[in-house]
Amino acid sequence: MALSRKQKKELKKFKKHASDLWTEQREVLGHAGKVLVDVRDAGVKAANKEVVPRVRSAVDNNVRPAVSTGLAAGSKYATKAQDRLKHDVYPSVQSYLNGLDITNDPKVQKAVKNAKKQGAKVAKKYAPAPKKSGPGVGGVLLIGVGVIALGALVFAAVQTLRADDELWVADDDADTKA
Repeated sequence: MALSRKQKKELKKFKKHASDLWTEQREVLGHAGKVLVDVRDAGVKAANKEVVPRVRSAVDNNVRPAVSTGLAAGSKYATKAQDRLKHDVYPSVQSYLNGLDITNDPKVQKAVKNAKKQGAKVAKKYAPAPKKSGPGVGGVLLIGVGVIALGALVFAAVQTLRADDELWVADDDADTKA
């Protein structure tokens, strides 16, 4: 598509305006970034100076005492409940169950068996596996091979370094016999 001179001039003028506008926008965005950094720093300083001490004070004065009071009360009532369970409920249930002969009931025996199975499954799942102690079969075999090799090495060294009088033949004896 061919453009007239006038259209080319206008297009060139628009390109220049767009380029100038783009340059100005980059400068504005750069300045805005600097302003945001300054605002962030000022916000952090203000928060550290004003907000953090107020939050600490609120936690120290309101939250911690309420939590410690709640824990103390909970502990007190848990101790009372445990005491009631030991001294009131458990003896009553035990005396009632002693009056019944439920140990020979097949349903109870089945329930106990199932409980043992489930307990074993849970224990197997959550209890840590016993750690192996000591070397395994391969370790024992390697130790044995090492001991044998060390023994062979010592034997060879002793055989090499021993003073054996029978191995040496004196030159004088060979001359006198001949």
